[in-house]
Amino acid sequence: MPGWPPPPDRAPLPPGPTFDARAERHYERDPWGVVEALIRQYGDTFTVYRPGRPPRVHVCAPDEVREIFIGHAEDLRVVASSLFGELAGEHSVGGANGAEHRELRKLLAPSLQGDRLRAHSAAISRITVETLARRSTDAGVPLTGITQEISLRVIVLFAFGHLPPERADQILDTFHQVTDSLRSADGGFPDRRDQLDALVHREISRARHDPGPFAGSLLADLATAEPEVPDRTVRDQLVTLLVAAQESTPAAMAIAVDQIHRHPQVLRALRSELATLPAPFPLDRMADLPYLGAVCEEALRLSSVVPTGFTRRVIRPFQALGWQFTAPTEFVACLHAVHRRPELYPTPRTFVPDRFLARRFSGTEYLPFGTGAHRCLGAALALHEMKIAIGMLLTMPGIAVWLHGSGSARPRRSGPTLVPPDTIRIQRIR
Repeated sequence: MPGWPPPPDRAPLPPGPTFDARAERHYERDPWGVVEALIRQYGDTFTVYRPGRPPRVHVCAPDEVREIFIGHAEDLRVVASSLFGELAGEHSVGGANGAEHRELRKLLAPSLQGDRLRAHSAAISRITVETLARRSTDAGVPLTGITQEISLRVIVLFAFGHLPPERADQILDTFHQVTDSLRSADGGFPDRRDQLDALVHREISRARHDPGPFAGSLLADLATAEPEVPDRTVRDQLVTLLVAAQESTPAAMAIAVDQIHRHPQVLRALRSELATLPAPFPLDRMADLPYLGAVCEEALRLSSVVPTGFTRRVIRPFQALGWQFTAPTEFVACLHAVHRRPELYPTPRTFVPDRFLARRFSGTEYLPFGTGAHRCLGAALALHEMKIAIGMLLTMPGIAVWLHGSGSARPRRSGPTLVPPDTIRIQRIR
């Protein structure tokens, strides 16, 4: 832990350090460790000062998360990451606030929940099996690449419907080029984003002309909505789904598989539960299996793939937690810290799916998808996808998981998320 420079003299905020360039690099390498060290030094609410940027208050306990992010939701606005904002667009539900955000959620929610999920269960299973069969090798390949492809192909299905394979592949290939260019800062991002936009607008035009082939997709819902949704807004929601699916769900899925195979008792219990299903598997019943659901929820808790969660900025002064907060102070909810509280999660560093069978956790105690009015719209889809994909992986013949090392795989940084290393591999067996 570096010796933090002292905070600047300014209006009182919860105590905390200044992050210079060295401290920022340390945080990028080990966000979990840094947050835990700061909690030990400053308590559950602390401020990080960053030269040239607004002070950022970290909130690490459920009651405080509720008071700030729910109790003062109207005094805050979403702050999207640069990657998200530049790619998803200014009308994305992920970066919207106030009435615009409420209207977009109302418009999008039916496409990502309930019966729509179950209607696509067979397609999620097919995508999983086809991806595993195509990508696995005798030597073994990293699981993270496979789970990312599964997640992106599933989200293309929900966003655009059953596109011809060549059109779906073109969208995915171009999307990968766009995100690679954005991260590498090679100067090609604007042109590649324009190429992606051209493909997406082509599908929007087709859906407006004839929505039939897009039935059951978000695109069909938006293209036929009344009053008409502008093309740019439709585009931003479709690309938002691609951005959201690229890393968080694939990372959680890979971490779940890693933990399942590092805990033999969990693997045995899961296989026993899956064995209660008749063949061929009724996929809706698979998604309802309680232990499989608990495994997925525990993986999301333990992994905290976005360790400091969602960012909000003060737009109106308010008093909370014994402090006065004014613009442009920012807040983040420390998901990782909340998910490591021993009074909520005994032995919090241990993978224990049964804890989710024993009790239900509130929306500020369990935060993998955020909380309050801005809770992730794709939460139900992510869990549904995880259950079916993991269930199919564990029951698919000719496929084995190979882990490197005896301890849990240490995540690595990838943009705003933490993802598993390439030491978790899928191997074809004969």
